[in-house]
Amino acid sequence: NQRRKGAVHFAQYLYDTDGRVIASIGYSNPNANSNTGRIIVTLFNQNGDQVKIYDYKNNPSLYNMDEFVVYIKLERRSNQFKIKTWKYREIPYPLRKIAFDQHEKIYIDSGKFYTRPIASLSLYSAKNGNNPVMPLYIFGTYTRELLPKP
Repeated sequence: NQRRKGAVHFAQYLYDTDGRVIASIGYSNPNANSNTGRIIVTLFNQNGDQVKIYDYKNNPSLYNMDEFVVYIKLERRSNQFKIKTWKYREIPYPLRKIAFDQHEKIYIDSGKFYTRPIASLSLYSAKNGNNPVMPLYIFGTYTRELLPKP
């Protein structure tokens, strides 16, 4: 909900079997006076060093919208990470079915630093300092393991 301007940060952290962070998927709007959010995906190696593999700033056409729904998909197959993001209008219903501001990127992990199995996840939500918070509602998060075909 962007009607009330404010700052917001949200992240989903994915952990390996040893409890170390392997990836983070997030949405951030750090400026309390504008609606210039961005989607960020970061990977972490076994030492905790991070590399930002995706940083997509919202299309300016979204800045004046009151509400929209953000979808972020991170898919890992072998050493390839596919990030896909898209948005839907929240209301009215017919417009909710039309995706917009779609973006996709592929990252190749040439050193196979980020292939550890995923064991758990956590969610994080915050705001900047004393600034008002932009309302953010987490409707769901899904994590699936894609098994090889027999």
